[in-house]
Amino acid sequence: MKSVILFDNFGPYHVARLKAATGVADITAVEFGGESANYSWEESQVALKAFTLNPSGTSWEMSRSDFRDRLYKVLNEADPDVVFVPGWATPGPLLALKWCLRSGIPAVIMSESTVWDVPRVFFREWIKSTIVSLASSALVGGQPQRDYMIQLGMPAERIFTGYNMVDNEFFISQSDLWRKNRLDSPSIHSAPYFLASNRFIHKKNLFFLLDAYAGYVEGWPSSPSSDPIWPLVLLGDGDLREPLLEHARKLGLDMEFTAPWEGVEILHPRGCVYFPGFRQVNELPRFYAGAGAFVHASLSEQWGLVVNEAMASELPVLVSKPCGCAIDLVKEGENGYTFVSSSPSILTDLLLKISFMDSSSRKKMGQRSRSIISDWGAERFAEGFRSAAEAALKAPPKGAKIFARVLLEVFCRRLMA
Repeated sequence: MKSVILFDNFGPYHVARLKAATGVADITAVEFGGESANYSWEESQVALKAFTLNPSGTSWEMSRSDFRDRLYKVLNEADPDVVFVPGWATPGPLLALKWCLRSGIPAVIMSESTVWDVPRVFFREWIKSTIVSLASSALVGGQPQRDYMIQLGMPAERIFTGYNMVDNEFFISQSDLWRKNRLDSPSIHSAPYFLASNRFIHKKNLFFLLDAYAGYVEGWPSSPSSDPIWPLVLLGDGDLREPLLEHARKLGLDMEFTAPWEGVEILHPRGCVYFPGFRQVNELPRFYAGAGAFVHASLSEQWGLVVNEAMASELPVLVSKPCGCAIDLVKEGENGYTFVSSSPSILTDLLLKISFMDSSSRKKMGQRSRSIISDWGAERFAEGFRSAAEAALKAPPKGAKIFARVLLEVFCRRLMA
């Protein structure tokens, strides 16, 4: 079976998925741009047939006609049996769907969307349902994503899960290695910390997280016999960096601008927020290995792959309920807790609860995290990929309604304008 998989950009997550799919089909991988519009990833190497439509920038920096011509050239030369399309909201997926319809090749829509991740408007949802009807099957994250795809009209028997995976084995092996190094060389920075990893944008809810952490600092016992207070490490960067620094100052929080182990060994008895900046994937396991718990506080999140990384790295997780992964990955009281993303005091209580636990209890929660995420790795993606492709081949797009075809053509023409 020959398959083309389309992505906006080959980041670490996409490379892991491509590797998982190689045992299932003859894969041709296509990235729309050599750079991501959202992430400063280093160039990722893909050990299979791979094409980049715009090697020198993002997909948005190409003319629409050039983008279309390059995409269609790759698809024509690949001559696939099935095409995996990343969503439906941008030019690349819509043009790929158009090519599939013209060529009589079934398309599989890959989606992370849930019914709640953005406000839903009836007219837009109706248009979206019409576009989705042109695909033959779907590969989605988990239960909320499956439910939304059903709501959009995709038959339940043609929807498969496992799309949202990371390279579990990498995070397991590397976090374990760094954890052993910490135990072998204890220092002041061997004490645990809370870890969050995000782009610094509004929906990640980082002002809320700082408020909750300030409440945690205020609620920590001040007796001389109490353990050192846990720092908060905020991995990432983005447009809100300076406003976040100013907010931390207003809250009276100490700040450092390195990883905990990179600076001078200073103990902050009343807490500290570390801002180490954006780090590449090869650096992340060290951050996970040193953490006592992982926190993801988003106001809206289609999935939250950093939670997968943290769980593979054997951490308890605190995840806001709007995160698309929460239902499938967080088992209350077993590997972590969920919380509403509008009340800092609730998260403050959970921060205190986790840090007051004895280390053996936290370790059991982390082990449970790793056990749960073991079912959301390469094997699950490969099985979902195979099943979605087989379902698509049994339901080619020959019966697509004329109205849906016309609507797709209208949208493609608007994009080309």
